[in-house]
Amino acid sequence: QGREFLQFMHQHGLRPGTPITIISHDRIVDAITIKTPKQNPVTLGMTAAGKILVRKTTSR
Repeated sequence: QGREFLQFMHQHGLRPGTPITIISHDRIVDAITIKTPKQNPVTLGMTAAGKILVRKTTSR
């Protein structure tokens, strides 16, 4: 990934191993809003979101 993208992810608490919750998926504008345990929600376009590798876990 590019440096600016990685800096953006880091600033929003999106680091390897960090759990995220998908808050919403807006199909009209093709974006998702996600949240990490320690950060405010952040909205990402699907191009940016597609660069994030995730693994589904069970709900708590």
